[in-house]
Amino acid sequence: MREQALFQCAMTALRAVVILLMAATLLLGERADFGLSDEAAPLPLVRWAGLPRMVPVGVFCQLFQIGVPSLLQPLRRKRAFPRIFGAALGTTLCMYTP
Repeated sequence: MREQALFQCAMTALRAVVILLMAATLLLGERADFGLSDEAAPLPLVRWAGLPRMVPVGVFCQLFQIGVPSLLQPLRRKRAFPRIFGAALGTTLCMYTP
């Protein structure tokens, strides 16, 4: 599937950009920007207690990234794709939002 190859390349590039932006924000940001004083205890780089919340989201994102081209191929009316997947993503957003 040609669409999947292009989609995978684009998502890999975007994933790298997002990770670099998050790391740069943490490393280059001022402590005052986060409401912290210099006397405050240092923040941990990773909070393992949040891992159970992130694993399902990560699994969903990975499956969605790989599965969309496969799900799009059998659709007869490809123009319905944005509406169908928009509704699916909106429902998922409502379910994951606390």
